[in-house]
Amino acid sequence: MNTVKASTKQLNILVEIMHGLGDTVCALALLKGVRYLYPDAKLTVLCKMKSGRDIIESSYISIDKIIVLDVYKNIYTSFKTIMNLRKQNFDIGISAGITPVKKSQLFMKLCGVKEHIGFQASGTNKYDYNMHFVEANVKTLGLEFNDELRPQLYVDTDSDKSICHYFDGLDQARPIIGLCIGNADPSLTNRWLRTGRVFPKAWGITRMRELIKLLVNKDYQVVLIGGNQEKPLLEELHEFLGLSKVVNLVGKCSIKQSMAAIKRCTCSIGIDTGMQHIAGALSVPTISIFGPTNPKYIGPFSTCSYFVEHEVSCKYCYGTDRYIHCKDRRCLTEISPQQVMDIVERVLEKIFIDIEL
Repeated sequence: MNTVKASTKQLNILVEIMHGLGDTVCALALLKGVRYLYPDAKLTVLCKMKSGRDIIESSYISIDKIIVLDVYKNIYTSFKTIMNLRKQNFDIGISAGITPVKKSQLFMKLCGVKEHIGFQASGTNKYDYNMHFVEANVKTLGLEFNDELRPQLYVDTDSDKSICHYFDGLDQARPIIGLCIGNADPSLTNRWLRTGRVFPKAWGITRMRELIKLLVNKDYQVVLIGGNQEKPLLEELHEFLGLSKVVNLVGKCSIKQSMAAIKRCTCSIGIDTGMQHIAGALSVPTISIFGPTNPKYIGPFSTCSYFVEHEVSCKYCYGTDRYIHCKDRRCLTEISPQQVMDIVERVLEKIFIDIEL
């Protein structure tokens, strides 16, 4: 594998991390590694969404330029962006550890980078190694992981000020539970035609509703987190939306504002989604519901991450046909709200013991 070697020469480096929110959080370790090896390099980063740019900005890693590019969204814009990148004469190009090999190789060739380095340059990617996304993003640079390379996010003052009024009615002495109600980004049954949306990681809004009932009955305070795509799910939660101890932020916040909201929570609950990775990078304890994906390799990468799982023989089917076409999702559907609640109470007990100490 071609690896980066530290140099005093100022280089022009292109880093491609055109992936989802959670993957972008994990790729912060890659950006930290590049900055460690090349503190004086000009660093350009490609991300898939504006929210990805927000995550990178919130890491406070020194980046010279962030470009948002979704190659599937607009062919003309993608072509124009790539042509502009070719003019930049990049010395080095590197992709996030999970980028498919052929996609990375082709993209770096189209961008005209002089040297393509990392896993994909030698025909592998993260999935050829038994390691977490974060560790893979460090290993692709030829570095060994250490705690200084851990993904970290920070809340800016303006974002915190813009959401603080939502918390005015809550008792700060009582647990405040951030609940990410979403089903995670959809997968496609036909990837090439981009049709047939399914949600392989979804626990279901019905179970979320039952969990909220358990939390509210315990006199815990709940902050509902989600984007515009989660708004239709609120119809199932109407009975809680008028309660003083339930704050609804679904569809009301930007990513940076959502970060500020999660940071104010005692812990964050959700499935395998980007917001759980964000919470982990903010050092907020996470309780994540996992089934088809393995939290050892994909879960939030923090010292305060907890996982709720159900044992089935077909567990961890991610990367197989079953992941898309499973008919029952027993790995998720057989996890009860009470099981999640039990973990929540154990985590809260630990949190408050640590605070007292």
